[in-house]
Amino acid sequence: MKIVKSSEVPPKTLEGKSVVKEYELDSREANIAVVRIEGRYPTEGFSCNNKSQELVYVMSGSGNLLINNEIHALEQGDAVRISSGEKFYWEGSMDIVVCCTPPWDISQYSIEK
Repeated sequence: MKIVKSSEVPPKTLEGKSVVKEYELDSREANIAVVRIEGRYPTEGFSCNNKSQELVYVMSGSGNLLINNEIHALEQGDAVRISSGEKFYWEGSMDIVVCCTPPWDISQYSIEK
């Protein structure tokens, strides 16, 4: 077991006004982050996780997810699974929890134009 307190996790600013807190739980199966989407992320192009699927839960707020050329409206309480290799972007004002399996790593992530 491992517990990571929110106060121990420094926020990291993403493109634009979005912010992420990545929780290091030392798991080989999955990891978790809390992301504050404010505006559009990424500000241009599309995010793509080339290895992990992302399981997302909208904690608060609302916005849109554009994936597979379709816009999906999201609000508090909604959940989404994004498969590895899918290109997407977020837009809105919302707090989301993102669980990646296998764990997210910068080397598997890209922003596609």
